[in-house]
Amino acid sequence: MECSGGGFWHVDYLTGDEYYSMGTEEVCDFTCSDPLYTMKGMGYNGNTKQATCGTIGKLNVQFDDDYEFMACEPNYCIFPSFGKGWFDGNMDGTKVQLGVECLGGIDNGDHVIAPTGEKCKLVCKADNGKAYRVHTQYDDLKCHEPIPARVAKMTELKY
Repeated sequence: MECSGGGFWHVDYLTGDEYYSMGTEEVCDFTCSDPLYTMKGMGYNGNTKQATCGTIGKLNVQFDDDYEFMACEPNYCIFPSFGKGWFDGNMDGTKVQLGVECLGGIDNGDHVIAPTGEKCKLVCKADNGKAYRVHTQYDDLKCHEPIPARVAKMTELKY
């Protein structure tokens, strides 16, 4: 959160949490610090990234029944990788596994986290170190539209 100035931080003496009180006519911009997350929710004034404190010290906001406060939500896809849902077997007496590689993703061994829009590809890994290839018609993957965290349930996810 970055604010134009005029406000100040408080400590909640019951919980020890810090919170910010905006000053009059102050504008605060909200962002997610992790690039794998994006700002979601309706926010103030229909702007999901900004809040404004009015001249009388009141937030310029109109609430309705569908109001949802701003929050950072996942903006990535999780692809299973080596040994998890893809080919994992023997070819010519050698163990070969199919997995996923993403240039800008986070490889966790059995799964890869890819930011939205990230291009990924299927790759083979063999115990004998020899190169195996995936049929090139099927080797490209892309994270198009991640399932929102509040909607997704682990039992409903399919690869």
